[in-house]
Amino acid sequence: MAIVRKHPVLSTLSAALIAVAFSSTACDRAASPQPQSKSRSVATTPSSASASATASARTLRELYLARDYAALAELIVPDRRRETVDLLRAIAEVLAADRELRAAAESRYLVPVPQDWGFSPLEDAAGIFSRRVNIIAERQSGDSAIVIAQQGDNLPLIRVRFVRNGLKWLLIPDPAPADVADRVYGLAQAIREVVALVNAGADYETYGRAITGSVMPHVTRIVLPQLPVDFVAAAPDDSP
Repeated sequence: MAIVRKHPVLSTLSAALIAVAFSSTACDRAASPQPQSKSRSVATTPSSASASATASARTLRELYLARDYAALAELIVPDRRRETVDLLRAIAEVLAADRELRAAAESRYLVPVPQDWGFSPLEDAAGIFSRRVNIIAERQSGDSAIVIAQQGDNLPLIRVRFVRNGLKWLLIPDPAPADVADRVYGLAQAIREVVALVNAGADYETYGRAITGSVMPHVTRIVLPQLPVDFVAAAPDDSP
């Protein structure tokens, strides 16, 4: 029996952005860096996408971490290829801009920027493309397969659909709202505007106000719009 669900990547992305929005309110007060917990990530090696859906999932992740969008696109079903790559590019831009801002702020203010002030949670909020992915199981039925995985330390587990096309297993991403990549790109641009402000010599209070007044509204534009909920899964949600 089919089920109705939200877009898995966008749901986790929104959750990560909400966490960032709450933690970033601390910009207005002093804080000490908190020790980060270390969790074990799955070691993967490049493998043929023809071996299994799991192999294809691992290859997709490796290609995204290498930002090899052309090769990555070949492992996505054609009708979802462009929108998925656009969203992944936008997330990569936010992560790059966040690293630029962290470097600029630490250089300007000569203090470490606490990890929870940034957008690094997005690295483990991109589904099978996350920085840390733990493949739990694969379930095949004919030319269809579902890979069950955990992105970072996040729960619930995600269910990633694949279809066999010749010798390859192709990813079937759920459809994304047409303008979501543009909204995420807008967030990256806003972060880079704060980078320019810091590099121009802004004091610490101005930096904090810029985060709250310029960056956070873009987070709101991504999180608050109602995401479509009429995505139909290919199989019942019987994840362990």
